[in-house]
This record gives sequence, C-alpha cells and structure tokens, in this order.
Amino acid sequence: MSFLLPQEHSARSAGRQAASSSMTRRTILAGAAAAIPAAFVATAAGASAPGGTPSDGGAPASGGTQNSDVVSELRELERQLDGEIGVHAIDTSTGECFGYRDQQPFLLCSVSKVLVVATVLNRASHDPKLLGRRVDITQEDILAYAPVTSKHLEDGMTVEELCAAALTVSDNTASNLLMEQCGGPEAVTDFVRSTGDLTTRLDRIEPDLNDASGGLDTTTPAAFSETLNRLTLGGALSASGRDKLVGWMKESATGAEQIRAGLPEGTLVGDKTGSGTHGESNDVAVIWPKQGGPIIMSVFTTSSRADDTDGQKAAIAGTARAVFGGITG
Repeated sequence: MSFLLPQEHSARSAGRQAASSSMTRRTILAGAAAAIPAAFVATAAGASAPGGTPSDGGAPASGGTQNSDVVSELRELERQLDGEIGVHAIDTSTGECFGYRDQQPFLLCSVSKVLVVATVLNRASHDPKLLGRRVDITQEDILAYAPVTSKHLEDGMTVEELCAAALTVSDNTASNLLMEQCGGPEAVTDFVRSTGDLTTRLDRIEPDLNDASGGLDTTTPAAFSETLNRLTLGGALSASGRDKLVGWMKESATGAEQIRAGLPEGTLVGDKTGSGTHGESNDVAVIWPKQGGPIIMSVFTTSSRADDTDGQKAAIAGTARAVFGGITG
C-alpha cells in the first residue's frame, strides 16, 4: 500500500495543531502535513495483529505518503453531509491503518451496545450461568424503541437473548437491562479500560447517552477500531465470547444502508450502527474481504441536518467505499 499524510486533531477545538507532532521514520513534507487530516499508517501503535493480544489504547503513529483520491472523496462527502466524518480502519493482515479525523471525539450512540454486550460476555466467562439467567421485564423498562423486549413482558428474556436483541436490532431496553446485569455504564467503561482503551467512555443509559453532553459517552474512531479489533479478533474475550459477539454483529439488521452498502457485493460484514439526536450517525464493523485478512472499520459522523437520515447513511456508505478501496487497492 502507498498511503498518505499525518493526522490532524479535531477541527472543533481551536488552537489544536493541524498535524500530529509524532512521526514515523518516514519523511513527510511539512507543508502537506498541515493540509490533510488523514493518514495511512504502517504498523500503527495500538492496533493488534490478527488474533494477537490486546495492545495499548494509544493513537496510531502518523506517516505515509499522500493518497489524495481518498481524502478528496471524504472531503466531498463532508460537504454533501454538511458535517464531519471520522474514520479509522485497520488492515489486520498488514497492521496498516487509515485515519481521518480519527483522534476527534464523537458520541457513541448505539455502537455502545457492542461494549455493553462485550462486558456481559466477559463476565459470563467467569459466571457460566449468567447468559442463561432469565431477566424480568416490566412496562416501566420499555423505552420508545424496544422491538423485542416489548414482546416479553410476561415471560422475560435470558441474558443471552437480551444480548442478541441489543446487537441485531439495537433494542434499547435490552441494552439497559444488560447494563443492570453487569454493573451499569461505569462497569462497561472499566472493562473497556481493562482492554487497553483509555479513551472510550460510557456514562449514561438509553436513551440519554444519545444526547451530546460535555464529552460524556464518547470515543474516537481510532480508539473504537482498536478496541473492536481486540474484542472480535484479539484476546480481550474468551473464544466463545468472541464467537458470540461476532455472530450477533453478522446478524445485525440495522446497517444495510451504511458500511455494508459501500462494500463489494458478497463481502462478509459484522456491524453495529448508532444514531444520536442532533445529526450523529455511526457504524462500526468487522469486514472480511474476499482476499486478505479482516478489516476493522469505524465511521462516526455529525451533520447539521439532523433529519437527513438518508444523507447520513449515504455518507457512511461512501466513506466505507473510499477507505475500503484505498486499503484493498
């Protein structure tokens, strides 16, 4: 792969430098470094090799040579979105990464359910009866979006069934009930920290976590991709827990028009989407190309047009198409 330029920090934060101060051993032109908020990176720090052990949660190193086509596509997508796009992708077969605004904080929204379910699966490895435990569901538990849990007021659901509902159809009540089982948002953050992610944080339950507030419930594209890599391909979960998490993500029914829509037909994908109340729209995925190893991709977006859900989905699909094409060549 021949790719790109140093990353810049969040455009939202005044006074931040346009390019990362850390460089790899590759030489980069200073003028170009200030121009483009993206980088393809060889052997990124914090990205574990496929099947490898968890690594630290640090930001990827910056370096590489310019890939102006990908950057131009992302800038045009941002223009159409009237917002910002953050993306981080890891080619696990080579360890190379791509990042665009990938150190910028974004609201987690429902991609947090990946972390909630992973926390439960981690606990289940120490409590074999946990997944089979039946949880009562009351009318007071039911939120506005609860397509599965709302049908089980009489018989309840097992913890494993709640995990499936949270990931495959993004049932909000299921996520809250799972957080009760594992100790709340703080316990989820504690588990994320234990994997090496020092950035991602979960502070509230559904639906409050979908409303931006002072840095609560946020991540960066780089941090989330690295954590997703550890959870789905690395050693952060047991083999059985990893298989369950990946299996539910493959069965997700909410992301057909986002990352999946930007990939070649027949590409195997496991993903989890999320959306906020003020134009936030996200999708995180494990992608199995027809050739090569898995690719981890996290796309987070914001738009000034909160009601333009079609435009938000199109931006994520376009981002996936551009970045996947850049990686696979």
